[in-house]
Amino acid sequence: MVDNVKNAPERELEYVLGVDALGKGGKQLASDFAGPGGGAGTVTSVGLTVPTGFSIGSSPVTSSGTMALTYAPGYQSFTTGEATKVGYLSITGSINLDTVKAKTDYLTVTAATDLDAIRNKVNALDAALVLAGTFAPSTGVFPGGGTSQRGDVWIATDNGTIAGIAIKFGDRVTALVDNASTTVFTGNWFHEDYTNAVLSINGLTGAVLIEGIIVAATAKTTPVDADLFGIVDSAASNVLKKVSWANIKATLKAYFDTLYQAADAAIAKLNIAQAWTKGQRSTPVSLSITGGVTNAWLLANSNVFKLPLTVNAQLSLPTDIATYVDQAFFLVVTQDGTGGHALTYASGYLFANDVAAFDVAPGANKKTLISGYVLDSSTIVLGAIGAGVAL
Repeated sequence: MVDNVKNAPERELEYVLGVDALGKGGKQLASDFAGPGGGAGTVTSVGLTVPTGFSIGSSPVTSSGTMALTYAPGYQSFTTGEATKVGYLSITGSINLDTVKAKTDYLTVTAATDLDAIRNKVNALDAALVLAGTFAPSTGVFPGGGTSQRGDVWIATDNGTIAGIAIKFGDRVTALVDNASTTVFTGNWFHEDYTNAVLSINGLTGAVLIEGIIVAATAKTTPVDADLFGIVDSAASNVLKKVSWANIKATLKAYFDTLYQAADAAIAKLNIAQAWTKGQRSTPVSLSITGGVTNAWLLANSNVFKLPLTVNAQLSLPTDIATYVDQAFFLVVTQDGTGGHALTYASGYLFANDVAAFDVAPGANKKTLISGYVLDSSTIVLGAIGAGVAL
């Protein structure tokens, strides 16, 4: 018990808190608490109340003891450094701290983190390149309508000049500042020239078809040796190469020379007058007989024909007579070893000297030479020379 203490609140508190500030082990004499007014009294207990956020233990003290002051659950204080960092937070309106806490609970930090570094990196995002869209330089103004932000990238869809800057199809312009000007280039825009891309083919842009280029090209009637042609080299992984007209001609000549006789002045031609210096002959084509009639034969095959006469037979008209009007030919008729076989003629044959017909030489192995001339598409005139021919 503390007796005879009066008008000394500060020292009374030191006592009940057990503070040995006066070096007396918490035991104070009554005279130590004497106030300026004197007097005497009795203290039976000492208690302490604290603001919200704090908690006091062992209060009140009725004899001797220590009251412990602590933070209430959910409360804590900041150091001077921590308070400075909290001061960086700016709240301009009402905020629900429970909501903030619920969101910050998602954050997990397992090591020391420099928020200033994070802030700098977030600010740097403002300088990132962002594809904003396309624009037509032919309109004469930069894109964005004056609201394009720093880092916006625009791709040109045609050709044009803006503020003295020639911009071509496929080029890029990038905004250097927020709200970049639509008419001023310097300080507002950066131009990227994409001329390494294919901008046009033979003056054409857009979707260009090779066949369209060829059709639209100027025609050249006669190529000359230096003219070039594109080819795909199958012997070199199908790469594109070029070849001159001179090389094409040389290659074709080497190939055709293996198929055809080379032309020179000594070769007979159909459309000019020439003198033959050597004998000319045709390869004879033999006719055959079936059922007493010569089988089908063609004037196209030769100018000289042979007919071995082994039985009595009729000479048929050539099947291609209409194609060879005005052509002349020879027919050599030969009797077999027996002889005596007669040759008659199909309708369409006429005979020299206006005779009805003539016989071939009847003797064994005898030959009769018959000449023919195609008068029209259905008539052939015949003449004959040979032993025993009746004219």
